[in-house]
Amino acid sequence: MLNWSSTPLLRLAGAFILGIVGYLYLGQEWGGSAVPWAVGAAGLFSLVWYYSQQQRSPDATQAAGLLGMLAVAVLGFARVQAVTESRWPDAIGRLVPRIEYYRAVVDEPPVVRA
Repeated sequence: MLNWSSTPLLRLAGAFILGIVGYLYLGQEWGGSAVPWAVGAAGLFSLVWYYSQQQRSPDATQAAGLLGMLAVAVLGFARVQAVTESRWPDAIGRLVPRIEYYRAVVDEPPVVRA
């Protein structure tokens, strides 16, 4: 039986970081959104957790704990995917196919201070 009570913050942070690393190494080519997968994993965890509370068996509790860690990892994956700038609708990479240069425009004349 696994000891789930030791360092819960580190376990949750580790699972979240595992989801982030998973996105950085494996998921950048993923075209779809990971949010439905995250919602599904969280919903499935809720059902398995409720079942484990009704059964009161160590195996059901272990399954709920492992599924909860997996759900946190999927949430980390989805969170990083959502905040990646290249996926935003106004990202410059979506506006033009190839960027050759940037042009700066000065709105006001320079101010001389004494």
